[in-house]
Parts: sequence; structure tokens; C-alpha cells
Amino acid sequence: MVRIKSISKSNQFLLIFVLCIFSFIATALLLGCNNSLSSEEDSHGTWTQIESGVSTPLLDIAFGDDSVGWIVGENGTILKTNDKGSTWEILSDSSMGRLYVLDFINIDIGFTIDRDRMFKTVDGGLTWTQPSVRNLGGGYYVDIHFVNREVGFVVGGEGEYATDGFILKTTDGGANWYRTGDESYPRLTSISFIGEQQGWVCGSGGTILVTNDAGDTWFRSSLLITPGPNLSKIQFVDPSYGWTSSRDDYRGLYWTKNGGETWSQITESSFSIIGGVQSSHFIDRNTGWLCNFPFDRLLRTNDSGSSWEYAAEERVRVNSIEFQGLDAGLLVGNGGVIYKYAPN
Repeated sequence: MVRIKSISKSNQFLLIFVLCIFSFIATALLLGCNNSLSSEEDSHGTWTQIESGVSTPLLDIAFGDDSVGWIVGENGTILKTNDKGSTWEILSDSSMGRLYVLDFINIDIGFTIDRDRMFKTVDGGLTWTQPSVRNLGGGYYVDIHFVNREVGFVVGGEGEYATDGFILKTTDGGANWYRTGDESYPRLTSISFIGEQQGWVCGSGGTILVTNDAGDTWFRSSLLITPGPNLSKIQFVDPSYGWTSSRDDYRGLYWTKNGGETWSQITESSFSIIGGVQSSHFIDRNTGWLCNFPFDRLLRTNDSGSSWEYAAEERVRVNSIEFQGLDAGLLVGNGGVIYKYAPN
């Protein structure tokens, strides 16, 4: 017979305390699913919601010049603006599937990817073709980036579970692709280039790769953290300053001031809510924005990421942030939300 012991008064208090903690966490996670973000004003500027005309999750933003830009998302969602993001035209094509990321070379030529398919437009997003077919064996593309009209890169993972990382390079505008680097990478997730020669790639297990010859050869950098976090985003603003982040890692933000030779992790005291990084964008060496995970709070830094402040009180799952200089910013997220930033 199993005997059930009565709970002492002290243990009752402990149980109530634990239940309160779990209730707080559950409430925070529930709020994180709220897709609305009211127009909030921080000490620098104001985020104002822009009508998107869609309700599907929006996943990435790219601009071809200062005024013309695009957004992609689930169910083949494609939006285009000609006025810096104030209004958006729907160009969606459901046959294109879930569009993760996009990159535009100019106002006409751009690329986007849907798992194991790549699409190219030469008329500003009105029509799309598939310039390259590659059997990824159940794997998928994750990020794409072009350094000029002809040279571009795509990274991801091959194989049944997409665990075998690859870097593909094109030198003819995406008509043909070949593998560069070695054959032993884990899944790779994000690309950043400064100019046409110097670039970085990040991926699972804390993987960071660096090239100084336009992607012909790659060497490994290290966070010096064991086990290595699964990195989901990397961005450099110049040859020295860069950041990489993990959505699921505790204190998931790291930065370098020497081109990736060494990395520092954000300190616990500097992160307003401990968690991972859902999305981020740095404008220059000092100023950056991020949405953390799973709490979906928008934060801003003015000191390279050493400290952060809230930029809005309400919560939304922000999937991509893009700034055209210090003053013109856009963010997109779940529920078809678009917010535009303007300085005070």
C-alpha cells in the first residue's frame, strides 16, 4: 500500500511559491503568443503599425534601394513597398510555399528560398523562376546572400535530418551552384558579408566560419563554449564588429570586436529578460535591436550589446528587423504584423 503523507505548513508555502512561479512563466509564454504590438514610444523614437493586408506569419525583409523593399512569409506571402514601407502591395504566390528569407541585389533582381527550392526574380518580384535544382536528400536551404549581381552564397543542411551543413556558391547570378568549403560542417544557418571578400557563416554546435577570399576557402572560429550553442543568426557591420546569436541558448548573444577571432557572451546582468534571440539587427557598432525568445520583448542597445532597454511594453513574435540607416526601421512578425520606426 502506498501511503500519502500530509504536507507540512512550510511545505505548503513552498508548493504555493512554486505554483506561482510556474503561473508567471505560463503567463509570460501566453503573452508571447500575442501578435499585436501597440504603437510604443521609447526615448529615441516610435514604432507605428502599418497595414499589411495579410494575417500569415511574415519572416524576412529586404530592400533593393532606400525606398523599394519586399517582405516574405508563409504560404508564399510576398509584399512589396515603393515608399520605404509606408504602404505594401500583395504579390503572393501560394505555390512557392513557406518563404524563409530573401535577398535583393537591386530593385529588380532578388532571391528567396522555400526549404529545398530557390526562386529568382528579375522584375522586382512580379514573377519568379527556379534557377537551380539540387537534391538535398530531405534537407533544406536556410539563408541566402549575394555580394553582387553574379556572386552569391546559400547555406543549409543536407540529408534526412538536414544535419550535414553546406555552403554553395554561384558566380553566374544563380544559374549554377557549386559546393565550397569542406565536407564536415554541421547544419549552417546564416551568412554575413562585408564587401565582396570578407564573410562569415554560423551554424549548429557553435560553428562559425570565416572567409577572406570571397568564399573560396573557409576557416573556423570558435566561441570557446562547450557544448557549443546552435547559432541562428550572424551579422557584421564592418570588418571588425559582429554579433551571432542563438534562439534557444541561455543568454544567446555573442559579439566580437576583432573580426571573429575572439567572442564574448552577453553578461547575465545586461539582459533584461534572460533567454534566446528570436531576431536582431545592428545598425552600426553601437546601436542594435533584438526580439528575445520565448518572451517576445523588443529591446534596444546603444553600447554594442553590453546593456539593453525595453523598446515596447507589449509583446509580439518579431521574425525580422531591418533598418535603412539610424532613422528608418521596419520589423515584421507573426499575424502579418508590420511596424515602422521613426525618430522622435
